Amino acid sequence: MTNIHRLTSAVAAVLIATLGLAVASTPASAVTGSDVGNCLYSIGIYETHLGIPRKVVFSGPVGPGQQLPATAVVVNGNIDVAGNYSCSAATVQFRLQTKVCGTFGCDWKTKSETNTVRLPADGRVPTELRMDCRQGTHSYRLQAAVTHVELTPEDNAGRWYPQLTTVTNNHEGLDDKIAC
Repeated sequence: MTNIHRLTSAVAAVLIATLGLAVASTPASAVTGSDVGNCLYSIGIYETHLGIPRKVVFSGPVGPGQQLPATAVVVNGNIDVAGNYSCSAATVQFRLQTKVCGTFGCDWKTKSETNTVRLPADGRVPTELRMDCRQGTHSYRLQAAVTHVELTPEDNAGRWYPQLTTVTNNHEGLDDKIAC
């Protein structure tokens, strides 16, 4: 599954000029004047390619000279980035999930995940995740969680101040039912 996203970019100087934001004597949690004037808080363009999980059967060692067939679920994916020249500190984490049903309905649970990786200025971040196949027939999917920082205005007693806000966008690939 392919998704293309262009995140909104806000140049702090434009926010200050158009909204009349106050930079002097801002609260401690707000951005300093030098941060506001020198940064563009956006990722640019990124495109996610989230593969469909597949079943893989392989032989694994059981003991000396013994092999036992084993089954795993494997999925590949990547994120392509262009124009990430900003202060957004954008990262991605890939997760292999399975649908688990119980008394209160069904929910997706993460069973395997990558470390959080910082997105490059331009380029690709690939991944391959695998997990043991659950007994029976179950749904699996790949999720990409893209996190970045945005500059947003905050109202403080009638005065607007620039504030950094962490935003996470979750992108889910197509799920597939796999029998093991």
